Amino acid sequence: MYKVKPEKLTFFEYDSISKIQDSNLKEFVNRELKKMLDSRLEIFTFDSQGYIKFRQFVGLITLYDKNNNRHIYIEVLPKIYKDNNNVGIARKVLLKMLEKYLGVQFFKSSDRGKINLKNQNMFEIYVILFLEYLKKLSLGLKRKYQFVESNINTLKGRLLFAKHINKNLFNPTRFYTRHEEFTLDIPENRILKTAITKMHRAYKNILSVEVEREFKKYLVLFSDVPESSNIHADLLKSNIDKTFIYYEDAFKLARLFLTQHTLINTLNEKYNKKNEEEVGLIFDMNLLFEKYVAKKLKEYLKSLNKPEIEIKEQESKYYVVSGQIFGQISDQSSNFFKVIPDIVVRVKSNNNLYIYILDTKWKEIDSDKPNYNISQQDLYQMLSYASIYREAEKPKKIRIILIYPKAKNFKSKLKFTFNDTNKTPLKIFPFDLEKT
Repeated sequence: MYKVKPEKLTFFEYDSISKIQDSNLKEFVNRELKKMLDSRLEIFTFDSQGYIKFRQFVGLITLYDKNNNRHIYIEVLPKIYKDNNNVGIARKVLLKMLEKYLGVQFFKSSDRGKINLKNQNMFEIYVILFLEYLKKLSLGLKRKYQFVESNINTLKGRLLFAKHINKNLFNPTRFYTRHEEFTLDIPENRILKTAITKMHRAYKNILSVEVEREFKKYLVLFSDVPESSNIHADLLKSNIDKTFIYYEDAFKLARLFLTQHTLINTLNEKYNKKNEEEVGLIFDMNLLFEKYVAKKLKEYLKSLNKPEIEIKEQESKYYVVSGQIFGQISDQSSNFFKVIPDIVVRVKSNNNLYIYILDTKWKEIDSDKPNYNISQQDLYQMLSYASIYREAEKPKKIRIILIYPKAKNFKSKLKFTFNDTNKTPLKIFPFDLEKT
């Protein structure tokens, strides 16, 4: 059958499907994405016309139109680059954030020449980098001694008598045994083989001749390795130790692809086609921004080499309320509504304690809008953090810091003071994702 050129669509957060010009394509994409709707993930919402509108999730989704033999590759990029439609910078920033989040180094010096951030979408970039890390496997695939059960013509290992009788009662030349084999059929190899096979199948329509050739090379390399019959179980059994260190980067990308692949195909009971051509890699920008800022801050504080500075992520030591419930005597278990700041930094100096409470907000601050577009609820939340930590730990000073992404109309830090009895300082920082 004639191959129809695949559609590659790029959106930003909160874009609507209605921007697609081709009406047939728009209706197909809208219909298929609706099937993926799931209240647990809240990836999509609807615009005023009833078309799918993306929320704060970024990443990749592929769809396959069987009727027209057409693949649709959708990437969703961070919203703060939408005004300039700067897809190249948006892709670069997203990959940089994913590096910290996933613990994978996407852009090594040897990789930069292979990536064109302006013209290659996230699917193509992901595939190219995965293949680049597979090159390390030219050192040879790992083998391990594994216990296997099989019906063989020589007696070795331990005879499994019950199974042997069941299978070989009238065949004295065979033995059903459990024995060790030095084999390629190990969890780590099965995961990589499965990722290579599924990724090739899902993305083959946008691959260059050179990339297609690379995929076939690795399919041959893994030809004696079966695909995983249980991805979750094999991931649990996998152990990338020092002897597997050259597997590490490729394995991380394979694990991400396979776990997200499973997720996107089980989003909803209504969406259970299990279509191997439809995959996705989806990330919540709220979480991604929070983790990225925390890791960058940890790196900076570590570089200061000051043991008196302690940093905690998602600390959950305290509660908003406690007391009597329905006449019961209050005790420690009668605490409700945990206080969980994104980041808490404690500095001990001259027997004094200083606490910095930081929260990241993936929102666009705008100096042209009332109150800078800062949520009043966010300020109430931070003031409650200050009050609870002050009462619990009696620090000499508390500082509150809100961190938002640097945006077109938010380039300089803001300084305020809460009107509480302690006049708690509040600083609001623009975080430059391009430079930091």
